[in-house]
Amino acid sequence: MAVEINAPPFGGHNPEKTPPGNIANIGVERFYSVLQANLTGFEKRKEQYELTAAIAGCLENKTHLAAQAPTGTGKSFAVGGAIIAAFHGKGKRAIIATANNSLLEQYASKDLPFLQSMFPDMTWARAKGKNNYACIDKGEKVFGQQTLFSQPDNIKRLKEWYDTTETGDKEEIPFNVLEMDWSKINADDSCTGRKCPFYSECHYYKAKADVQKAEIIVTNFDLLLLDLFNPEIEIFPAYDALILDEAHQLEEKAISKLEQSLTEHQVLGYINKAKTEYGVKDPTFLAGIAEPVAALFRAYRALLVAGKEKESIIPSQELIDLTEDFQRAMGNLSNEIWQFKTAEGSRERKAQDNLMNRCAGAGLAAMAAVTNTPKTVSWVEQTKTDIKVVTCPYIVAGNLYNALFSNPEISVICLSATLGIKGKKPQLTASNAGVQPVAMFDQFRTRVGMVLAGEFDCPSPFSYSQNCVLYIPTPPPAVAEQKGTPKGVEYQIWMQDQILQLVNLSRGRALILTTSNQALKEISGFLARECTFPVKAQSPEMPNSKLIEWFKNTENSILVGTSSFWEGISIEGDDLKLVIIDKIPFPNNREPIHQARENRYRTTPALANRAFMDLGIYPAVIRLLQGFGRLIRTKSDTGAVAILDPRLTTARYKGTFLNSFPKAYRTSLIHDQRLVEILR
Repeated sequence: MAVEINAPPFGGHNPEKTPPGNIANIGVERFYSVLQANLTGFEKRKEQYELTAAIAGCLENKTHLAAQAPTGTGKSFAVGGAIIAAFHGKGKRAIIATANNSLLEQYASKDLPFLQSMFPDMTWARAKGKNNYACIDKGEKVFGQQTLFSQPDNIKRLKEWYDTTETGDKEEIPFNVLEMDWSKINADDSCTGRKCPFYSECHYYKAKADVQKAEIIVTNFDLLLLDLFNPEIEIFPAYDALILDEAHQLEEKAISKLEQSLTEHQVLGYINKAKTEYGVKDPTFLAGIAEPVAALFRAYRALLVAGKEKESIIPSQELIDLTEDFQRAMGNLSNEIWQFKTAEGSRERKAQDNLMNRCAGAGLAAMAAVTNTPKTVSWVEQTKTDIKVVTCPYIVAGNLYNALFSNPEISVICLSATLGIKGKKPQLTASNAGVQPVAMFDQFRTRVGMVLAGEFDCPSPFSYSQNCVLYIPTPPPAVAEQKGTPKGVEYQIWMQDQILQLVNLSRGRALILTTSNQALKEISGFLARECTFPVKAQSPEMPNSKLIEWFKNTENSILVGTSSFWEGISIEGDDLKLVIIDKIPFPNNREPIHQARENRYRTTPALANRAFMDLGIYPAVIRLLQGFGRLIRTKSDTGAVAILDPRLTTARYKGTFLNSFPKAYRTSLIHDQRLVEILR
């Protein structure tokens, strides 16, 4: 649905010298006038202004908006400005939720504090989960058990922080804290709320009180979705608008939040806790619990034959019988735990109730895995040390529509640098903040249940034609003639040779994004042997933030990453001159969720001819654009993106990808003068 918004046209206005603060009913133009009047050299940028106006108009009109705004538009600043323009002084509240921590930090540490300095009576707060805060009740018990001098050094440091903190916020601890140490004092599900003797001093409830009073609340997708799917929890106060930044991750995050799972170690942990803390000691009773647990997980192990990592669950009568025995055992264990006497309303009683609920929840999760229901899929997978059984929806449009988009009083803004694909005929919205249908966001809106919404596609503020080269080499015949995913010795030799030539041209300063862990190992190992530049690969042994820090601080270095490195990281300036992508990141067609979706498309005549576009092309384009976006982060950044997948030169669908890329200078020649010059 096209939505026309009431916003002044860009330009043609003389800014007033309006002092910041105490400004009610401020509009978009007035908002920018305040900034111009109070910031020397402030530049009102067309793209950012129009994005601000598009969002503000939908907030005022209580309509939804799907908005695509590339890197450099200033999305987070535009979001804050739109909320002020539409809501400030009107007693309305907005929640901003982000999909990654770095973006959340930008809102909380930079943009919202800055806007508050311009509008001092604007209030905002950051909402975090309970376990991010120290619990005074637990802390007093832990630190009161022994003298400070008898404690290990790590506990001494934690106590020194605990004794002086005003917020109790883990993020403010100036040293690394082991999770096992933090778990001893953090707030958790055993919290008794108002019944706690330290309730009036509680760090978490003080922070929650600030959230209740704020005009703007910033949080993450996980906490917001927890609140949306479990309204009885009441994490957030009533609000008038939701802004979902990095909304291309909304579907995946929702699926994760609706997942039910259990592992063998998890269940054995419940049994052990029942024995050690709640007096469940009878050997005959415990054997009656352990047997059905072991039998069920033996059956699931048997499904994982021939080294499979995951296997969809097709319930057999035997598996259903074993699951019913397991659920009965979990119910019996819960009842036995209930017999243990603890004081009503105490933390100990709350922890006991939680364990009983977890036992019952394990039984329900096991039953969900063998219960055929529409739009859900179940599978068993082998983790490094355990067996995990998972059930989750593979379609969440209905869940998200009910939770997000069905309330006519709440405006929802879905915002990202990558929401849609342009196809063969790119379409852009008109200027002057007019929100027009651009037919780019159909797949996104269908996936998340966003039935009625305006659409806004903001042009990039960057000059890609001047600052970026897109290198897509022509593969040799032996590689070009391959069908499907590029593989084999010929491809590997050609691809590695291309990478070596490119990193030599750029003198390192390269981020290489791979589509698999196997490629990560092979490429990083090859470069470590063959090139003279420092090389590091993504690894569980080193956090991503530390790897990025190493890359920025190490001259001419090369970083090889997969998975989480495709988005959410920002490396500005000459530290990064080259991004190399090994293959088109098509979804893994062996994943149970993907297989369930493919089966639905195959068996639904109206969907059958759209399967490859909706399930393959669309997610691959979005992922590829996210990887492309790691290179140009500011107007002064320059460099090259190289994509070494022969399908971009040979496949019939290549045009969909090529037309969706930023309009960079494109070449297929490794010695192209523009490519060589931009990598110097």
